[in-house]
Amino acid sequence: GDSGWDSNILRNTEQVAFLVAAMADKLTFEAKLITTEPDMAQSLASVVRGLISLVSFNDDMDADAVAVLQSARVEAKGNSLSISLAIDPGLVVSTLSE
Repeated sequence: GDSGWDSNILRNTEQVAFLVAAMADKLTFEAKLITTEPDMAQSLASVVRGLISLVSFNDDMDADAVAVLQSARVEAKGNSLSISLAIDPGLVVSTLSE
């Protein structure tokens, strides 16, 4: 009975994959989502880009974390959405220990 955005995303998602790998001196994270419609992949890409932009303006956020977010790649091709970023392992450790 819920016609909210969450239900629309779930209803229009066919597959989701998440990969974490060590590459050079960084940890790389990639998420890939396959939607039933190309418009949904484009819409989700716009939402992710918007959220990254909004978070980047948060004065309380660590400058290194902002740089990581700003370097994130968000790409929608057809009904596929991929989001990837690389993080210095030291940043992950320091963030988790705070």
